[in-house]
Amino acid sequence: MNQASQAATNCDGKNRVTATMNAILDDATPNDTVLNNNSVNNATQTFALNPQCADISILLHQVGATIHAGDEDDKLIVHFRHCSPADFRVSYDAELIIVENITLPWERFDPARWWRFPHLDITVPVRERLHSLRLEADHAGLIVKNVAAQKLSLQIGGGSCALNRVTAGESSVRIDSGSVRWHGRLGNITLDCDNGSATIHGMPPEFGYDAQLRNGSIRFGSHYLHGGIVADSKLGTPHATVICSNGTAEIR
Repeated sequence: MNQASQAATNCDGKNRVTATMNAILDDATPNDTVLNNNSVNNATQTFALNPQCADISILLHQVGATIHAGDEDDKLIVHFRHCSPADFRVSYDAELIIVENITLPWERFDPARWWRFPHLDITVPVRERLHSLRLEADHAGLIVKNVAAQKLSLQIGGGSCALNRVTAGESSVRIDSGSVRWHGRLGNITLDCDNGSATIHGMPPEFGYDAQLRNGSIRFGSHYLHGGIVADSKLGTPHATVICSNGTAEIR
């Protein structure tokens, strides 16, 4: 398939293939396959994953996305809702696949109403498949549902993220600005809320915590911390480590 557009780079000693999203990968990369349709405004592309590829990163700037688990354990599917595949890039090696936008597709993007703009709909492998899921949203919006991962990393730099029926054995959440709402099942979690809000429901009653509050409020079930500089802790498993510099956090 000589229409393919691809480049090979080396990252930490590993060969990584970077494919522009409007390209069809050459047969020389048998472990990854992209299938295109003819519509730029509503294109769908499917990536066949190696059995070892269980780490996914989705990095978005001024664009929105919905992310949900599919029915298969070896495919990642990207639907482009009224946007161009050429604005995005997928990079991958044997263990990791990254989806990110490389241009800003539209002006006057509003992260508070991101679903009104062209966006991505991403289907990740079945719930039992993922080792790690890394999400970064910079002035962007995310909805994540029916996903499970051993490790989940989430960073919000303006915008919002809603996680529904999301399970993580270990998670790290950083909010530079914006909001996170999470309903699911959680293990150990580290939450750093610099300027924003977090509502996280899914911890068992016996969970413990270490909390540092500088300005704002933190609520653990019926236990409430607020005001100025406050520190508190409680023994229990799983464990939540919470730092709230300026904002609100609720965990239960």
